[in-house]
Amino acid sequence: MSEIVFDSAENIYMEGGVSLLKGPLNVLQGTGYVTSKRFVFCKRSALKTGLLGPILMHATKGNLIEFEIDLLKIKSINSVKHGFTKKYILKSTSGDEFAIQFNLNNEKWLSSIQNAVKNLNSNINIKVIGDFIEFSTETIINSKKINFGQNTQFVNQTKKCPDCSVDVAICDNFCTKCGFNFAEFEKQKQDRLSENEKECPECQLILNKE
Repeated sequence: MSEIVFDSAENIYMEGGVSLLKGPLNVLQGTGYVTSKRFVFCKRSALKTGLLGPILMHATKGNLIEFEIDLLKIKSINSVKHGFTKKYILKSTSGDEFAIQFNLNNEKWLSSIQNAVKNLNSNINIKVIGDFIEFSTETIINSKKINFGQNTQFVNQTKKCPDCSVDVAICDNFCTKCGFNFAEFEKQKQDRLSENEKECPECQLILNKE
């Protein structure tokens, strides 16, 4: 277990009180850091905690690294009910999971992590569905190639979310901003059509099947 050190190229975007839930009776109090490279949880030393007591210890920062995740290795963050509050499960691409609680400003912490990931790699796809945040490096196909004789053109393949008007990749089933369910929407729309009607795939006009 090493003491945290930030190099000259590493920027700290957010820091504050965080708890690591290792088990029902095993909770570590410490400090969380969102930097330009990683998310880090540092616990306070046992000596410092013993000397200051359970109240004054919160005035000091944790400095012993208990765990850290490179930003590009964060796979997902899931919110789970924990008593009268929430805990957040950070899952890495290698399968490691860490249950944490932020002392204050849950949404600010989550936004800070998402922004830090995007700043490091703008091609990361972030999907927010309710209380679940998924980080993916898979390539999103936003265009298709159409051949016109000797000329080749790329036609944009995005769709607009009916709820928030954000452009979403045609292959996505959920809006990346508001979580709108396109598959369910299309199913409901098809259910409303009578058996003698169909929808034009180009302009969405309702046509008679004949």
